[in-house]
Amino acid sequence: ANWLSGLSTQAIGLAGNSANMGLRSFFLAVTSPADFKRYLRGALGVGKDAGLAEVKAAMKGRGMFKVGRLDSPEIANALEVLFRKGPTTPAEWVAYVASAGTRLRMVFRIMGAIDAFFWNSAREGMYHLAASRTVRKMAKEKSMTTEEANAELIRQLGGGPEAYEAALKDAEAALIKAGQPADMATMDRMARESIDKARAEINPEAVQAANRWADRMVLQQEPEGVGKIISALIKAVQSINVAGFPLGQMLVPFNKIVSNLFEQSLDYTGLGLVRYALGMHISDARIDWSRKGIPGISPAKGAKVFDEVERRERAMAGFVGLTLSAAAYVAAKANMD
Repeated sequence: ANWLSGLSTQAIGLAGNSANMGLRSFFLAVTSPADFKRYLRGALGVGKDAGLAEVKAAMKGRGMFKVGRLDSPEIANALEVLFRKGPTTPAEWVAYVASAGTRLRMVFRIMGAIDAFFWNSAREGMYHLAASRTVRKMAKEKSMTTEEANAELIRQLGGGPEAYEAALKDAEAALIKAGQPADMATMDRMARESIDKARAEINPEAVQAANRWADRMVLQQEPEGVGKIISALIKAVQSINVAGFPLGQMLVPFNKIVSNLFEQSLDYTGLGLVRYALGMHISDARIDWSRKGIPGISPAKGAKVFDEVERRERAMAGFVGLTLSAAAYVAAKANMD
């Protein structure tokens, strides 16, 4: 890949992660105040600890781990593989030379470590928020006492500290039985995976919301809305090969970061308010002629429909963006006069 282009794209991704996490968390604080404390506890508690554990793993070249996605190809970084086995094909030799004998892998380890921290802290924060919303709704419907609601929240979170300790012991036993080294990093990953499976059985919607939020914070969700168009254009460029050499991939090495950054930036325009009103991207909305009277709006087949938290968060982004744009326009007009 074109390492200068790759590094610049990663730098954009890093800036996007920071801006996304800060701004979008602020929007959550404004639009979901009843559950925001729980979001902070998750992000700065378990999420922070998981993130720091993955930072250490990334700096050792172990690759990024995402709970619930053990088969993700992101776990095996191409440059790390090249470092371990050495170049054998012409393309690998080009990559080897361009990366200064794979020494640039350290740069990408740092980038991966930052990505891992944001992803884990964001995911845990959103899961705590979603679980808190679920429990508040249950408590209201079933007239739960405070003690009953707290106990249910702990269950929704996969248990307290004792559940994590038990999962660690199970992981250690499984590794020893398999004849594998029971190092703490691997045991921790297995324990978090076990807890996540328990959560998915109890509250799958909250797990989905957490995964989506985390992917959005690091600009790694599957491109959607306008992002699909940008992604298709990038794929077309990436498919350009010259004499078998991946020229297009060298020119634009990363797709999701660029596509998603463009798509999410549109939330800060009037589109943010439109997306709130529709509950989906405009490209996913269809006119429903089946209704009697005035036609309605319904999602296209396979469209992503935003949950209430995401709708309000996108609306807040649109409001803030339009407010700042209006203020800048007024200030510019005043200076002209």
